[in-house]
Amino acid sequence: MKKLVTMFLTLVLCVGAICVPASAYYTEVTEMTYVTPSNSSIGTTTCTRTDEGGKTHTVYIFPAGTTFDCRSDGTVLMIYAWTLESLNNRTAGYFNSGYAYLANSYDSPDFVPEPGVVYLLEETNTMDFAQDMYIMVEGGASQSETPEEPEETTEPEPSASPFGDVAESAYYYDPVLWAVEEGITTGRSATSFAPNDTCTEANILTFLWRAYGEPASKTTENPFGTAVNTGSYYYDAALWAYEQGMIDETFDPNTACTRSQAVYFMWVAAGSPDDAAAASFTDVAADASYADAVNWAVAQGVTTGRTASTFAPDDTCTRGNIVTFLYRDLAE
Repeated sequence: MKKLVTMFLTLVLCVGAICVPASAYYTEVTEMTYVTPSNSSIGTTTCTRTDEGGKTHTVYIFPAGTTFDCRSDGTVLMIYAWTLESLNNRTAGYFNSGYAYLANSYDSPDFVPEPGVVYLLEETNTMDFAQDMYIMVEGGASQSETPEEPEETTEPEPSASPFGDVAESAYYYDPVLWAVEEGITTGRSATSFAPNDTCTEANILTFLWRAYGEPASKTTENPFGTAVNTGSYYYDAALWAYEQGMIDETFDPNTACTRSQAVYFMWVAAGSPDDAAAASFTDVAADASYADAVNWAVAQGVTTGRTASTFAPDDTCTRGNIVTFLYRDLAE
């Protein structure tokens, strides 16, 4: 089946290359959706595309030894990597520029960049979706290049994560371990954290309440009516959030938490600072109730936009997203 999918994608790629130029629909992003680096970016620099008339692009720098996991959850994609040199030397279009890496998202080896070389990574369905990111891995010895001791062998240390679904290369690996250690949350089971499960408003308010030390509320009566049981695990957290002005009497604990709601809750808990510079997102109106929260979250490094110009305030958050936001706000 995978071979059939790959052959189909190759056919689509050829048709897409003729019918739809990549520049017509690609989006330059700060974080790719399906390509996952084994380490977080440690800084940025810039590069210049001479084939684009000297256009400048941001390049995200990664530590030595970083690799890029190009497998997805079943989304049909093709993943490319071109060197900056090959792009600057191309004569027309991406497709005759000579890619350094090409794979489908079903069964692909990790992309291992050459140290010190700038690459353009692209994930695309070849027809109407493409996300681009310029990356460079630093030179120097990686963990795999560390000289071996000739007279003794060292057994690799087991992963500190008890969860089989939290890989060390995942962006939420450290946040999950921190959240569990701090008592902010636990796994769905002893061996599963379920990082991709949707996070509800009850979940995030409980995480946030625990992160702030489980403060007692002064409210003695249930302001939410029958929607909230006083014996629920999140009841005390909901009362605290109610007193803080995060929610009102219409609170529905089972509502999925969106990106705008998540940063709003965290911003209120932080004291509602309003001195952050305005972020330039086209989908966040200046008078939106969460605009100051978005500005604060971006300034604090809690999160970024989905792209350079969009925040996607209505996108639903996962458990992995939320513990990462909290970690960046309260632990880093």
